[in-house]
Amino acid sequence: MLKKRIFCVVLVLCAVLLTACQQQDREVYSDTPPTATPPATRTPEPQPEAEEVQTIPISADDSGTDFDDPQYNPEAEEGGQEEEIPINISQTPTPTPAPTVNSAFAGATPVPIDPINKPTPTPVPKIEFKDSDYVTYDAAALHLTFQGPAGWRLEGPTSWEPGGDSMDTYTLTNEGTELDYAARIRIRVINVNSQYSRSDLDKEVKAVRDSIRNELGFSRFDNYDVASYNFIKIRDEKSTAEAPKYKFVDNKGRYTRFKGTLKENGAKVGGRVIVNCYNKALYILAVTYPGGDLQETFEDVYRKVRDTTILNP
Repeated sequence: MLKKRIFCVVLVLCAVLLTACQQQDREVYSDTPPTATPPATRTPEPQPEAEEVQTIPISADDSGTDFDDPQYNPEAEEGGQEEEIPINISQTPTPTPAPTVNSAFAGATPVPIDPINKPTPTPVPKIEFKDSDYVTYDAAALHLTFQGPAGWRLEGPTSWEPGGDSMDTYTLTNEGTELDYAARIRIRVINVNSQYSRSDLDKEVKAVRDSIRNELGFSRFDNYDVASYNFIKIRDEKSTAEAPKYKFVDNKGRYTRFKGTLKENGAKVGGRVIVNCYNKALYILAVTYPGGDLQETFEDVYRKVRDTTILNP
């Protein structure tokens, strides 16, 4: 009977001890302030001590700590009042602004730089013809004289067409030049059956122009309208042998001009053609010369030849 009483007392004491341990366990978790967990971090795994608490035996552990001792401080097991490092995860880093460039000083206007080895274009030689640079040429077979630049080569009488048999043309050529095209002057006389009208002269001047176009071979060719101008001078009846005077024939000639680019070497070439009919003879003057910057210079040569062509019957 006594044993049963002792056993009952032991059970009561065990129950009291178990209740006291559970109360101390609740006080440990309630007295320790929870650590704030940042929203952006993972939830920490349960502490090993919690797992150990659930598995610790009722009796004191091997370290000799008495959990029933009123002097027991559970904060000592948690490390005391440790300093917490505040972390503000709501703030986002501010990007560093890119440095601005004052366009007035850095890269405001791109400056093109030519290559060092860029070829220098060959300068066009300056050519001028003064009155003293002209001499008189005699086309005896045609009964004509005219003035042209000194030093040019006169050839004739020859055929207008290469390989032709009609000896009715004189040619004055600027040989030995460094230009892309050597200027050429041609004068021709053809006997016809009747006096040409204006429309006949228009057809003839266009035919001569087209023959030059086919002869030289142009990749581009620009022609202009036909107009009237004086051509062929004769001796004035009132003049004397000591002081000869000349005048243009009554009927005016018809002329046109053209320009283009040669297929062979890409040279710029210009030209003029003028024709006139006098006493059933067709007189033709055709001049071709370098184009571009020198065109006006050689057109002055054309005008000089045109205005000084004299018929000497």
